Amino acid sequence: MATRRLTPRAALKLKPAGIEIESSGFTGNVEWYGKRSAGTRGATGEQDDLVEALADADLEDRHTLLLDGQAAEGATLKITVPAATDELQYALVQAEDDSLRFCYPQQDQASATGNRSTTTEAHYEIPLPKPVGQSGVRGLLAKTGKFAIKFVVTKLVPVAAGRFVCGVVGWWEERNRKFQGFHGGSFAELLSTGPQKFAQWNRLSAGRALLLIHGTTSSTAGAFQSLADFPAVQSQLTRLYGDRILGFNHHTMGRSVAENVRQFWQELPAGTFEFDVVTHSRGGLVARALTHLPSDAMESWQRPTDRVVNIRRVVFVGTPNAGTVLAVPDRLPGFIEWTANLIARFPDSVGTIALSALLALASSVAERGMATIPGLVNQQPDSQLLHALKDDSTAVANYFGIAADYGYGKDSSLLRLFENIFMDHAFTQEANDLVVPTGGVSAPLRLPSNRCHQFQQGDGVHHTNFFANPRTWDQIVDFLSRQ
Repeated sequence: MATRRLTPRAALKLKPAGIEIESSGFTGNVEWYGKRSAGTRGATGEQDDLVEALADADLEDRHTLLLDGQAAEGATLKITVPAATDELQYALVQAEDDSLRFCYPQQDQASATGNRSTTTEAHYEIPLPKPVGQSGVRGLLAKTGKFAIKFVVTKLVPVAAGRFVCGVVGWWEERNRKFQGFHGGSFAELLSTGPQKFAQWNRLSAGRALLLIHGTTSSTAGAFQSLADFPAVQSQLTRLYGDRILGFNHHTMGRSVAENVRQFWQELPAGTFEFDVVTHSRGGLVARALTHLPSDAMESWQRPTDRVVNIRRVVFVGTPNAGTVLAVPDRLPGFIEWTANLIARFPDSVGTIALSALLALASSVAERGMATIPGLVNQQPDSQLLHALKDDSTAVANYFGIAADYGYGKDSSLLRLFENIFMDHAFTQEANDLVVPTGGVSAPLRLPSNRCHQFQQGDGVHHTNFFANPRTWDQIVDFLSRQ
């Protein structure tokens, strides 16, 4: 650790780190810590969630700066950090109130031909964040009362070595979401973090099965983990489906919904299958596409003729059936910041939205600018996928929805944070569950009120905690049990 004094009058050079800092509007002490150690974590107070996420995203915690002092309105720091030709980097900036921002080097680190750095320095211009409300919510990086800036670095891997078109994100899914396909049977098997491929297809000849489909960056175990807390619900579902309860794990960022559909059909053996489906978020788009996405939307791929799938009912929980502005490419940096702050504020969100996935997304931004992520493109309000799925109107009678209007307008710090990230207020003009517009779950499907349950602002339900609320499961069982 090294502590130095920073003022607007002179550049500060941290020789052990090779870092240079120029201040505009900030005066105070700067503490520098090198690669993560027990001492670094003790000083910064960073959370275990962040430590694990950095490792899962293959990011090295190379430098941490703690700033303790006075920042004027509009204060900025110009920081030069050493860079290597085979690495990319970005910075995590946390304010006194625990809000988290992502900052990227000013110049493009990647060359036009090799996705490799052409400079030995990365230059940042970091606005010191303004307070957005009460401090001490739940910081990932720093103790209350100090700014923290953490520079993280990862190695660049050539495309020839197996990179997806979306760069680091595809690699993250291959590493952290290795298991894909069907799994389950018992609830223990369904919710296991180490799922095994389902092979007892003869069980499904006894009757209709229940299929659970998770959302973006998640898994069956992550999205539906709270089901383990409701043994009565498990008993009700067992009465309806016996041991025919399956999950479908799939990649949600590096692959499109059409690719998920192809994988679904390819994983099935020959035969006829009937499912009721419970989905979360993007998983609802996969459910709609399983039988209703036209072949021309799947590059003329045809569903196998020796497999028949009948879907009796679908329950859409927080599904962006009208899309979400968070998935628009030029909002990707804002999406990363917003969801990372949700995880910091709502710790139970980690299973539903993986923090390490967001860090990998940030690496893609650092690598390629506004990266195109196939699984997110599908969720844009005007996406080709949503246009193609408008023809599933014949199935609407079998559709049900669960949505939420989260009352973050009453939470001044959360509202200010949202406005700081999305300055045009486009999303705050309509009711939403913090990720998906409330009306977007049911309106595109024209669901009547008796087939769509909406949580109100006072219920405290948002996009990542639907399944922790017993009323969600009660409603799901009701929908699935109706004659």
